[in-house]
Amino acid sequence: MKLSEISTPALILDNRIMRNNLKLALERTAELGISVRAHYKSSRAPWLGVFMTENGCKGLCCSTVGEAEDCAEAGVKDILIANALVTPYKIRRAAALGNKTMLTVCVDTSDNILQYEKAAAEEGTKLCVYVEMNVGQNRCGVNTKEEVLALAKLVMEQPHLSFRGIQAYEGHISHEPDEEKAYEISLGVEKLLKETKAYLEENGIKVEEVSGLSTSSMSLRRRMGGTVYTEAQCGSFLFMGDEYKDIHYPPFESSLFLLTTVVSTKPDAFHTDGGMKTISVDNGKPVIVKYPECEPVMSEEHMSHFMANQPYKPGDQVVYLPGHCCTTVNLHDRMYLFEGDEVLEEIEIKSRGKSQ
Repeated sequence: MKLSEISTPALILDNRIMRNNLKLALERTAELGISVRAHYKSSRAPWLGVFMTENGCKGLCCSTVGEAEDCAEAGVKDILIANALVTPYKIRRAAALGNKTMLTVCVDTSDNILQYEKAAAEEGTKLCVYVEMNVGQNRCGVNTKEEVLALAKLVMEQPHLSFRGIQAYEGHISHEPDEEKAYEISLGVEKLLKETKAYLEENGIKVEEVSGLSTSSMSLRRRMGGTVYTEAQCGSFLFMGDEYKDIHYPPFESSLFLLTTVVSTKPDAFHTDGGMKTISVDNGKPVIVKYPECEPVMSEEHMSHFMANQPYKPGDQVVYLPGHCCTTVNLHDRMYLFEGDEVLEEIEIKSRGKSQ
């Protein structure tokens, strides 16, 4: 199939750029002696999850139980659910996954630890556990090394849980355009985590993993020449939406686009069949790759552009770069992997909508 034969609007993924982004991420982390735990929330496609784990990534990081179930079914053997699960139904589902994959969960309360122990005992499984520490995201996680130690000790007392380390997601600088500011913040995070890791080990608790970072903050560690982190939870690196246009320190290129068709024209305007139902606007409007200065007027099923002597006619295809790839992917059932004008693979976005 040719790109010109795809029914639009459709997500298209540049195979060469995507593969090079993965190669760069693996090279950068290898220089630091750490691993890539690719964040599945960006693609929600088992094909891509398996592709990344078969081509150098340590495992996958999921946001939801639904995502983790799809990844385990696809054969991924090392999965982290990076978000807190607190309801009995979700915790039971997570515990059951211990029969299919090495599953790690994150906790920041003693009650949650005991909930996981009960569910894992009932399922006859064993779960790995990270204690989550807040390093600036101000979302989940405890704030002090003393709290991390207390929770780690409680995990180690549970027969069906295994303490592995600390989750410390550095997402609060993911979109910081000032590299010097981001660097200084990251130095503070490193100091806090080194102190916390040393504190636990002084108290007889081995910290095997420190998991977190992000697409942007991972790139800063190369400048530092080292890191306390052992694995990078990066997801956007594979696609790179327009939201990263002002952030120059990650080395990655944009690979994911929305292919549309011009449906109506006037001498000074053209209208495509993309819209807010097929491309997200939460981190900025999409950008026409060929004419980035021509901002769209958005509606549900159209994007309208007003441009003197516009060059298009009905039936022409127009390619857009999404502002935010992760939320755009969740609007589609499939994406098309391509090189040149050739479609290489139709990739199912199986975990679309699986936020439970």
